[in-house]
Amino acid sequence: MEVISFDHYRQRTAKILIGNAVTSFWDKLMLQACHESSAIRSGVYALSILTRKDLTFDLSMTALNHYNKAVKQIQVEIQPIETTLISCVLFIALEVLVGNEDHALVLLANGLNLLNSRANTIEATATSSAKPRIKLDDDIVTAFSRMDLHASGCLSQRCPRLHAAYYDHLFAQGVMSLRKSQYNFSSMTDAQAGLNEEVLIIYHFMRSRADEYRYRTFQEPPLSIYQEQQNLLRDLEIWQRAFNGFIDSSCTRLSVKDLRTALFLRLHHCLTRIILLCALQDETAYDAFTTDFEHLVSWSKSLQLEETTLTVDDPNQSFSIETGIIQPLYWTAVKCRDPKIRRAALAILLGSKWREGGWTSDLVGAMGRGVMELEEAGRGPISCCNDIPEVQRIHAAGLVQVLDRDQGDGTKLRIYKANGTGTSWMSYDQFSTWRSGYPVLRPFYWHEVSQGECRVDWIQTLNE
Repeated sequence: MEVISFDHYRQRTAKILIGNAVTSFWDKLMLQACHESSAIRSGVYALSILTRKDLTFDLSMTALNHYNKAVKQIQVEIQPIETTLISCVLFIALEVLVGNEDHALVLLANGLNLLNSRANTIEATATSSAKPRIKLDDDIVTAFSRMDLHASGCLSQRCPRLHAAYYDHLFAQGVMSLRKSQYNFSSMTDAQAGLNEEVLIIYHFMRSRADEYRYRTFQEPPLSIYQEQQNLLRDLEIWQRAFNGFIDSSCTRLSVKDLRTALFLRLHHCLTRIILLCALQDETAYDAFTTDFEHLVSWSKSLQLEETTLTVDDPNQSFSIETGIIQPLYWTAVKCRDPKIRRAALAILLGSKWREGGWTSDLVGAMGRGVMELEEAGRGPISCCNDIPEVQRIHAAGLVQVLDRDQGDGTKLRIYKANGTGTSWMSYDQFSTWRSGYPVLRPFYWHEVSQGECRVDWIQTLNE
């Protein structure tokens, strides 16, 4: 069984786990670690078994036994830090695969804490004029950076937590320093790494500074915040110019996978640019990007049609550990008020069932549909973005798992929008349960939240 499982991992599981990413973590580094660590070897057996098409109850129990064995081995054996971090990523993938997203987030936090403590130690011993040098395999750091970004994306107000010393760009009192004046990509790996860094820094800016003025106060942001936004937009533009130049000069040498990765990077660059440009504006600012949203839907559909998927125990559900097209489609569904474009995004999300990391297409689609129905309620036929006024637009939405004796266990959808007076917010709670694997939204209510409470309540809700 172990030989079969190992071969299945090499031939199928590793390829799917890589997804659109350009990395050797799953197909090379993980296999090398298997030869050096019995804990990682047991974890790989478990992951391989759980991703088989012919998964049965007995096989599931075998996978669970291998997973338990891996956890015990990693606890009792003295491991190098690299082995510990690789096993952490492996265990996160296992928890996500079986639907334990909360436990996966705990493991991610532990792994990031270990990485960050190492960075702090090295930073403390470095001279004031020297940039800290952290000697870890690039694929390990990249794997954690992608998971950190994934956890801070679609349905979360979480701030990325990876230490700034792991970026090529350092933070200095909230303003980026040592920024690259230009990029020079020699491979798709370089291009992806550059964009990942830019997006991580942008999400850090949004969660730690820009969101203060979007969800907590109605005051005008200071000039320094606008200046930082412009610097980040400049860096995105630098990345785009370098990427376009790389594609133009390499177009005849790119493989089919490279072309897919290029489209994937364009997709997420476009989305990130929209989010950053609108980070300090009201919801009507998104109306200027209708064409861009249309591109997001078109590109996502192309990637979905060509996607190689991994079938797990549910024959109707596919799985990938990497961020894919769910996030761009969700943002289109909730931020693009053009009725045709947002419904096209929802049609893809709700048309089939698949999972990307901790995000499932059906739940995200149900949230997007709920937001759309709230915004369009009582407005009559919607023909364009202008038919939905700012006062009726949803600013943010999130999920929290709840236990309810009367209604049963389920998921609470919490939504925020301005109340129209410019002094407070309205919070909208909707309880949902699951039937036949799909969320069923129940009636819910509005209540007013003062501007000082909004962000605190929002963060606490997402961390419950």
